[in-house]
Amino acid sequence: FFFLMIRRPPRSTLDRSSAASDVYKRQVSTQSTWDIHICMEKLSPKMLAVIKSGFMALDTNKDGILKKDEILAYCKSIHNPITEEEYKSYMGDIVQMTFDEMAVQNKPFMQGVLMMVIADKDKDGKITFSEFKDFMNSMEDGLPEGVFAFAFNMYDADHDGKIDLQECIQASVKHPQGLRWQINHTFNQTMV
Repeated sequence: FFFLMIRRPPRSTLDRSSAASDVYKRQVSTQSTWDIHICMEKLSPKMLAVIKSGFMALDTNKDGILKKDEILAYCKSIHNPITEEEYKSYMGDIVQMTFDEMAVQNKPFMQGVLMMVIADKDKDGKITFSEFKDFMNSMEDGLPEGVFAFAFNMYDADHDGKIDLQECIQASVKHPQGLRWQINHTFNQTMV
């Protein structure tokens, strides 16, 4: 989708030996800041604005911190309730996060929720092809026409012509490199 553009250094550059655990912790801490910077650099200003608007729409109390209760309330409001157990399986022990923390944590669940918030204009809990196409155009200009149907079908697992929250999440899990990579890789392979 969009947060999967975060780049990590090769594992060999981080010293994990117990004698150097403090050094490792500092490297990981420094690396997290670097990852946010890289992620934000790779996103166009247009993409970043769209993603932030989704985050702010979920942040109902407007404190800049997205809380578990806000996410669960949104899911319930679009008729896709998520249980506490499901939330924990998707997000672990994360109960709140800032926008930057969300970008670094790179959770497919949050990618799915944000996609639903941004794309589902009529707030019925389903993304139609028209809404999906508008969403894709809001994220990136100049996409070839064939990309829309190809990408929509990647998400619409049950082929009912609509994408629900579970399909958004499952597609994010299935395509860990992100939607842009999957489109570029697979769509371009079929065009050769």
